[in-house]
Amino acid sequence: MKCVKCNNDIQAGFSFCPNCGSPVDQTIKCPKCGATEIPKDSKFCPDCGTLLIDQDTFDKEIRKNEALENKKIKLMKKESQREHAQEEIEVAKAEKAKKVCINGHEYVDLGLPSGTLWATCNVGASRPEECGDKYAWGEVETKSEYTKSNSKWKNTPSFWMKLRGVVDSNNNLSSLYDVATCKWGLDWHMPTVDQFIELIENTKISSIVQNGKYVYRLVSKINGKYLILPSEMKRISETTSRNNACYWSSTKYDSFSSAYFLSGSFSIDSFGGTSLFFGYYIRPVSEK
Repeated sequence: MKCVKCNNDIQAGFSFCPNCGSPVDQTIKCPKCGATEIPKDSKFCPDCGTLLIDQDTFDKEIRKNEALENKKIKLMKKESQREHAQEEIEVAKAEKAKKVCINGHEYVDLGLPSGTLWATCNVGASRPEECGDKYAWGEVETKSEYTKSNSKWKNTPSFWMKLRGVVDSNNNLSSLYDVATCKWGLDWHMPTVDQFIELIENTKISSIVQNGKYVYRLVSKINGKYLILPSEMKRISETTSRNNACYWSSTKYDSFSSAYFLSGSFSIDSFGGTSLFFGYYIRPVSEK
């Protein structure tokens, strides 16, 4: 800015000329069109659009404003990312909250008439496709091998089992001998033969591969939810193998040495009895 009296350059923001002491005019005049009374901090003439400050100063201000705008955009983007991350955390929490558990073990409600709730994992497994641990019927600890000679109930007659409370009046294992109850708590127990039959009659069964494991997928005909039962490859002959899933029920068979079990054929006829000393998997159930 020039002093109107001595034409000395005056730094922006000065109220008086440092050379002659004349008061600085708070307005400027357009050098091109002659417009007056233009505020001194104006960058362009409001009448003709002429730049009223030098180009370098103007360019610096442009760059400064662009830098401020870019900084603002980065801050907004960062805040948006933070909010998005927080939303993902909240969604994950909500999904976790949707998982239904009893005593820390998840279950699926297939809408079965009895209200039976099926656990999503076998005893001893941490994922649905894992087989978990094997148990002999009516025994609550695993073994290195399962033979008739090391069976807890070898040569034990059925009447003695009822007399001593091993099974109840319906021939189902009592809680002291039910591995699901002993391992997971009183809210869980081994399925009865009737609960197995209800499961098969009310689901559509298919064999699939999940996380590299062969499993059976049982989809409810009632509400579309599904249950995964893992299986293992069982050698039938030197050249033949097949998927096999064997699960103990809690129900004793008529024979003193047998109990009902679910086999991989998933037919009602498969709920026959087999020797108590065999090592089979356990899929716990609970009720609403």
